[in-house]
Amino acid sequence: MKNHHGSRRTRVLLTTALLFALGSLSAAGAFAAERVVESLGGAKKFAPLWPGGTFEMGGDAGFPWARIVTDGKAGPSFIANVRPYNPTLDATGRFVKVWIKIDDVTRMGGMEFRLSSDRFNSNYFAFEFPMYDDADFNVVRDGVWTTLTFPFGSARVEGKPDRKAINSVGWYVADKGEEAPVTAFWGGVALVDEPPEGVVSITFDDGYDDHYLAAQIMHEHGFQGTAYIIPDAIGQHGYMNLHQLVDLQERYGWDVAAHHETPFTQMRPDELESTILGVQRYLTENEFGGGAKHLAYPLGKQNTSLVRPLVRKHFATARVAGSGPETLPPADPHLLRVMNVLDTTTPEEIGAAARMARENKQWLILMFHYLVDEPTNPIEYSTESFKKAMAQLAAAQVRVLPLARVWEACNTSTLGLENPCRLGGAVAKPAE
Repeated sequence: MKNHHGSRRTRVLLTTALLFALGSLSAAGAFAAERVVESLGGAKKFAPLWPGGTFEMGGDAGFPWARIVTDGKAGPSFIANVRPYNPTLDATGRFVKVWIKIDDVTRMGGMEFRLSSDRFNSNYFAFEFPMYDDADFNVVRDGVWTTLTFPFGSARVEGKPDRKAINSVGWYVADKGEEAPVTAFWGGVALVDEPPEGVVSITFDDGYDDHYLAAQIMHEHGFQGTAYIIPDAIGQHGYMNLHQLVDLQERYGWDVAAHHETPFTQMRPDELESTILGVQRYLTENEFGGGAKHLAYPLGKQNTSLVRPLVRKHFATARVAGSGPETLPPADPHLLRVMNVLDTTTPEEIGAAARMARENKQWLILMFHYLVDEPTNPIEYSTESFKKAMAQLAAAQVRVLPLARVWEACNTSTLGLENPCRLGGAVAKPAE
């Protein structure tokens, strides 16, 4: 196989720009049972444990919140409940959900939510979320309430906290210094029932012809994937043709879903909606309707002013380009988080992530771009490494399903009931 397809070289460079932006890290549908741990009502429930900035509790329209204004000197602020919870909270079989709002994400130096079984003496779970220098990659945006979920598999564990006996909840906030304080709001925390099992979805962006080879390799293990395609590129040199796309769906059981070459953030409102409808029309007219309601944001970019509202209007899910792993249910189905597989990602790391998904009942969404003999670009992945990675997935004994199949199994509104995800199908076995 060639290392590069000539007609896709521009796309390589564009996506590499995405990679480097993602590399500069600086620090939904309600269909599962939710147990509110703390709604932040009551002015004396929380108090600062560490100095730094100012703290107050308040609320808007009956929605209580805690607010921290940092000191602008990179000093951490940390608040926690004053009295330990009695009885303690049992977080086994559940993941964490929080609501936050930040005035200026670019000033954030770090943020963590922590759950402790000894009042933060030495034992706690710490959950953080990634922030990127390019705002269009971020899930959290300036001045907007955002829902975040954290699987326990993503926690940093300090000491030996007892997940069955949580007695304290805390919130850590820090700015970057430079006399630029951050105002951050916390709207509460809940524990959400995990699904009955974890699952992996293997996704590929753009529709390159080496994805057809990936389907054949995955078929040896009984794996089915999701191809997010650029309709205008199908049939061009270096891309799959329509016959191959039909084979992906009919022979290999893949989803064929929506993608585009130009970031949606660069389009006018009228242009963006017509583009979305054009992509979906191509998919439905060619009988890929199952994937037509599922999108991968071009270059992972989105915003709150235009892109997210239109995407919510037309798509059931939309996938970003980092920030994984995901929960079931996700915090927001239109901001699905992924593990971005790079040339430096080892098959063993993919296998470890798959085992983590199985053990912690997470949704691991893998994002691939190219398969090549010898990677010369960070978003190219070795074909031999891909074969080994699929063997690692099989050995992990975790269910592997296309993204739309997972969504169909889990997208039932059952607020107050057990998490409904019943994924079905056999767990893949290692190839003989």
